[in-house]
Amino acid sequence: VAIFDFGHIGDGGVHFNLVVDEARAGPVDIAFERRLRDWVYSMAVDRFGGSFSAEHGVGRKNQAYYDLYTQKKHKDLAAGLKQLTSPGHLGSVCFG
Repeated sequence: VAIFDFGHIGDGGVHFNLVVDEARAGPVDIAFERRLRDWVYSMAVDRFGGSFSAEHGVGRKNQAYYDLYTQKKHKDLAAGLKQLTSPGHLGSVCFG
């Protein structure tokens, strides 16, 4: 498994892809992928004071990290802005 980081490294926001050569390694176990993601985000947030995300919605894969790393006051603000700008809940972005 190779970890490729891209974008936002300068402001502490992490974007990365896990790339696997399945011809050599076979499919990646979902639990292993989760542990690897947990480690990367823990290093970015806990050790270096960065963020698990950047300026846009976190998506389904990162919802658990949003729940873990985002302060309640920020979740409340994001939920209020979401309600204000999209009262019909357009799209699949979910905060909180």
